[in-house]
Amino acid sequence: MIGTEFNSKNLYLSLPSIKKPRVKLAVDSSVNLKNSFKLYNPFSLKARVLKFVCYWLIILIPDSVLRIFLTRESNTSDFIKFLEYELGESFISSIYFATSKDKVVIQLQNKRSEIVGYIKFPLNETGIKHLHNEIKAYKIFSEIGIVENVLHTGFYENTPYILLKPLDGKVIRKSNGYAEVIAGKLLRENEAKLQLHPRALGVLSDLKSLSLIEVHDKILLMLEKADLSYRLAFEHGDFAPWNVIESNGKIIPLDFEFFVENGLEHMDLFKFYYQQGTLINNLRGSELIKNLVHALKVEEFDSLFSVFLGIEIVRKCKLEENFAFETSLLNMLVEK
Repeated sequence: MIGTEFNSKNLYLSLPSIKKPRVKLAVDSSVNLKNSFKLYNPFSLKARVLKFVCYWLIILIPDSVLRIFLTRESNTSDFIKFLEYELGESFISSIYFATSKDKVVIQLQNKRSEIVGYIKFPLNETGIKHLHNEIKAYKIFSEIGIVENVLHTGFYENTPYILLKPLDGKVIRKSNGYAEVIAGKLLRENEAKLQLHPRALGVLSDLKSLSLIEVHDKILLMLEKADLSYRLAFEHGDFAPWNVIESNGKIIPLDFEFFVENGLEHMDLFKFYYQQGTLINNLRGSELIKNLVHALKVEEFDSLFSVFLGIEIVRKCKLEENFAFETSLLNMLVEK
């Protein structure tokens, strides 16, 4: 059964299916169920409807068609036993499986049905690299006052993991200016011309090492058109509407796996509105670029956007994902 290495001895609901779960949620009691469903925060309308329907079906009609999605785990996994020993109490676990397959996120409830926190556990070398990034980001961002630091770090069979504090909040689906406020808090003092900026130079170096010479040369051409200086920034790296929540009146960013210490001013905002435009509003080509120009309101848009596209192309190439869409946008900039 998928995910048994992270389960506790409980009844689980697997969504969207037992064979290919995105989540395994502990549902032994109504309180466990309510807490477990906080782990599953899909952004698409289809997934949100599925979550809503399943939640109320299992509460109102326990013996409904949902029984085909239920499994009873008879044993607590070694990893959960290890955490119980380390942290000094018994746990009920619910598991989220990342789409990228590089990690799991485990919600821990104690026997009083209180959410203790969320474990992030990497599943491969990529996941380990991302976790180290996240640990560094939490340290820096907690010093700035944007987030609270991790509750606990440790190793299980030579693999690092972290325990994050539970946050009671909700995803905000429209920016209303909060994206700019957060990005502003991440700016650093030093600045550099775009052609000499550490982030831009790093992207060009990565493109060369990946033998993406044509992309490299096109971005270099766009950089030569830039004349302004830009500040260094602590780059979130995956800044998007679904990675920000409102909790107790505060706007709090989440998920710093792609954190960059010597990042570039504006890149997080490019990422935020790019994700919003492509994945939520389904914008493409010139319509997407027009939307970004309106949202960003920066002078040297084309040069900055070319760096952002280089970042995306490098990331996708390393993950062996298709980057034809980003390349087509870069070509549109060059051919203006």
